[in-house]
Amino acid sequence: MAKLNYNLFLWIILLLFFYSLQLFNEISTQSINKDAYTCPYLWMNWKQRRTFGWICGSVSYLQTKVPGVKFENDCCPGYEKTELLDNKCAFIDRSWQTIIDQLRDQKSLQIAQTLTNGNNLQDLSSNSTKNVYTVFVPQHDDDITSKELDYISDTNAVGAMVSPGRWYSKEFHNGQKIPTTKGTNIKVTTYSNGLTFLDCKALLSPDHEASNGLIHRIDGALPPTYKYPTILKRLIAEPDLSSFVQSLPQDIKRKLDESNSIEWYTVFAVPNNIWNRITSGIVSTEIKEALARQHVMNKMLCSDAIVKNTKRVGPTLAETYIGIERNSNGNLIMSDICNKQIPIQRTDLMSGTGVIHIIENSISSLESMKLNEALECLENNPSLNVKQAASEMRKCQIDLGGGRENVILLSNDGAFQSKFYKENIRQLQLDKCKLYSHHLLKIKNPQNVDVYKTGFNQEQEFTTQYTASDDSKYSVYSRYIKTRHGTKLLQLHTIPHGFFGSDDGFIERGSVLLVESLLTNLQGEKVELFIKRTPDGNTFVGHKDLKEELWSMVIDWNKVGQNGIVWFIDWPMKCPDQLC
Repeated sequence: MAKLNYNLFLWIILLLFFYSLQLFNEISTQSINKDAYTCPYLWMNWKQRRTFGWICGSVSYLQTKVPGVKFENDCCPGYEKTELLDNKCAFIDRSWQTIIDQLRDQKSLQIAQTLTNGNNLQDLSSNSTKNVYTVFVPQHDDDITSKELDYISDTNAVGAMVSPGRWYSKEFHNGQKIPTTKGTNIKVTTYSNGLTFLDCKALLSPDHEASNGLIHRIDGALPPTYKYPTILKRLIAEPDLSSFVQSLPQDIKRKLDESNSIEWYTVFAVPNNIWNRITSGIVSTEIKEALARQHVMNKMLCSDAIVKNTKRVGPTLAETYIGIERNSNGNLIMSDICNKQIPIQRTDLMSGTGVIHIIENSISSLESMKLNEALECLENNPSLNVKQAASEMRKCQIDLGGGRENVILLSNDGAFQSKFYKENIRQLQLDKCKLYSHHLLKIKNPQNVDVYKTGFNQEQEFTTQYTASDDSKYSVYSRYIKTRHGTKLLQLHTIPHGFFGSDDGFIERGSVLLVESLLTNLQGEKVELFIKRTPDGNTFVGHKDLKEELWSMVIDWNKVGQNGIVWFIDWPMKCPDQLC
């Protein structure tokens, strides 16, 4: 019996030796030099502690792509530094461990205990491959509790960070929903800087394999979106935002309260005291709603996705854009159309359909301003390139009077460098206010035109503010002041084919080709376009309701994109009557 125990002991020693040798060989063969198995990470210096944001691409490339932001190398996901190889990165195979055992091995004891105590999550401790899961857990153990939720004590909430199946990070894409065992969805957003977020928590270290699933490390515990299934419900849950919420138009409130919405939203909400002060002088409910509309975007923007200055973010539901920058202290500052700087007080208040950021001032709206106020606003924003025209027109103190059927044409700063302006500058400067009165237009027949909501028709007659010696007003005609979205006009200019032109294309010289556009007529049929190529090689595009002398001429073609081909024409085609 003693001999049997001795032999068994020898076998155990031999097995341990061979396993250690195999592990050492595996590590040695997979880590050749210091830079092997390293990946670039983004250093988010606005955090109070050291944290990484996982990102794709080489450090040198990314440093050029996103200047002003620090990148550094560290071990790729699944690799760790080991003393066995002078602290070089090596693949550490932990796939034989369960999710719970692996978390404990990585000193995430509170997280492991929380998942163990979660209701109906016993499989996380089991080696059975019948049910596998993906868990989204904080990088730091203490982050399992937050101001919004204590996952340790709330065992019913734990399922919000557990998803059935294996969800690998390489499959993550913007707009994706990952279902959880709690019945909620984790929202995936990706950004051009390479960062990936899950319910606005940065993905830091993904794809840690376990025997019964995957572990993704994120920057903090996932927020309890199940408490706020829609972004409107999250807004209502903040009592200091009640005045702002009340000002939101009804159509936006309906959108923000759709729990099954395919769109996600970002709301820049304004506290009651600031909102009430700003809107106290606005009598019109419509203008107040237009101001509120500028604070909503139908896309999700997480605060930590802003790693440097941004030129434009948007559009908002009022078709405007804002700028956001991160200053040297790591704080986020917004800038509106008037170049007004607006600090962000609180960030990333999550819901099931979007995120809320609370800001310290309202976003400026030209629609709530008088003409001179609007001109001063535009004058203060150098990025718009209308500083000189706005300044000179404002000094004229022109009164447009009431009504909403006015159009103001502002020359960009480049117009003042044009040959025409330089040749006529003396004459123009004799009375600049008369010049600018030609730039103030009023619709001649405003019946059935609600420019405030839909823009102008394709053909519109205007009168200028300039009055001739016989007291008559000059008329100005605009054929293509389009509606706000111009969807139908775009459909007219699009065909559902990847179509090449030029001598190497599909259209021979001296031929006409008939194709269907995406625009549908009143009978439900597609509007047909003629593509005519003359013997000399020029190509024209038009339709049967448009005189041939008004057809558009192709000036460049065959610009290939990922999902189609672009041709450039010298002038947009006019839509058939009653369709646009």
